[in-house]
Amino acid sequence: MPLSQKDLADLVGVTAVHLNRLIQDLKAAGLIVADNKHIEIIDLPRLLHMAQIEPSQFEPPAWLPK
Repeated sequence: MPLSQKDLADLVGVTAVHLNRLIQDLKAAGLIVADNKHIEIIDLPRLLHMAQIEPSQFEPPAWLPK
């Protein structure tokens, strides 16, 4: 999905600076890999646990690649 960090920050209701720090923290924790154009979740179960979301409550949007 072609979104800038500012666009993504606006969508989730945080500042671009806060989003950037969050992305860096998630990368350091080994939950995602990210470069300038892509973010890939590599440990969804752990990310859901950190977000306090039960896996049974999470259903990815239909448009999200598997």
